[in-house]
Amino acid sequence: MSAPTAASPPDTQTTDSWYPMETKTFSGPLLVATDGSTAGQAAFIAASLIAPKLSSSIDVLVVVEPLPVVLPDPSIIAEPLVASPALLDTIREGIVGQVRALAKPGLDWRVVVEYGRPSSEIVDEARENHAQLIVIGLVHHGVMDRILDGDTALDVVRHSQTPVLLASSDWKTLPKIAVFAVDFSRQSMVAARAGLRILDEGATVILAHVRPAPTVYDGMGMWELEYEEVAKKELRKFEEALNAPPGIRIVSTLLRGSAPAALLALADTTGSDLVVAGTRGAGLIQRLLIGSVATRLIRHSTRSLLIVPDKEK
Repeated sequence: MSAPTAASPPDTQTTDSWYPMETKTFSGPLLVATDGSTAGQAAFIAASLIAPKLSSSIDVLVVVEPLPVVLPDPSIIAEPLVASPALLDTIREGIVGQVRALAKPGLDWRVVVEYGRPSSEIVDEARENHAQLIVIGLVHHGVMDRILDGDTALDVVRHSQTPVLLASSDWKTLPKIAVFAVDFSRQSMVAARAGLRILDEGATVILAHVRPAPTVYDGMGMWELEYEEVAKKELRKFEEALNAPPGIRIVSTLLRGSAPAALLALADTTGSDLVVAGTRGAGLIQRLLIGSVATRLIRHSTRSLLIVPDKEK
C-alpha cells in the first residue's frame, strides 16, 4: 500500500492493515544535552520527571566545541583550539555541581564530557548507548544565531533515530495535556505511541489533523465535506490503533490552515504542555528539510515538543 497523501487518508478495513504493531523500545538511558545554561537545566528537570516513569537512568552530556584561534594576520591558517584535559575536568565538575543541586534523591545520573561538534556528539552518544530519548532545552534563536551555531536542536532531529524532546522551562510535572499531530501515516502513529510514554496519568491527548486547503479543482466545496467525513472516520481508527492506557482521555479535532500554525494555536488555546509530531523521509533532501511541519514547530513553539524521527531514514 502506498503512503497516504494529505488529501487522501487511508481507508483500511482494519487498523492493523495500515498502522504498525507496537514494537519494543530501547531500554537505555535518557540523554540530556546541556551547556550549563538555563535551557540545559530545564532539560535535566524534564528528564528527571520522565526517568522514573521509564525506569531509566540519565546521562548528562556536555560537548566542548573546538574554538578557532583568532590571529591578527588573516593570511595565517588558524588552528583549532584543543581543550586541555584540565579544562574538560573543570567543565565536568561545574556541571556535576549544577546537576547535583537539581537532582532528587535516588535519581540515577552521570555526567559525560565530549569534545567535538555538539549535534554529532549528541546523535552518536544516543545511538551508541541505545538512549530512549534525547532531551534538549527549548531555545529560540535569531537568524544570526542560527547561522553561527548551526541550530543544534534542529540538526539533532535531522540526523537522530532517537525521539527528541525539546523541553520548555516550565516543566514541573509530566505533561497533562498534549497535542498529537496526526496525518494518518505510520510515522504519526509511532510518534503518538512515543508521546504516550511520557505523559502524566490521567492526561488528555488531543489528536489533531490539519486538513489541506481545497483547490479550484476540488468540486465547489463538495470535496471539503467528503474529506471531513473520511478524516473523522480515520481519526476514530487512529484512536483505536493507538490503544492508549486506561485513564488517558482522547479527544479528536480537525484543523484548517498551515499545519504548524494551526497546531501551535491549538496548543495555546487548550493550555497544552506538549506537542508531538513525527518526521518522514529517507532521502538527503528530505533529511535536510525533515518536513516543514517539524521544522516550523521547532522554530516557533514556546511549548515543549516531542519530535519522533523516522527510524528508517
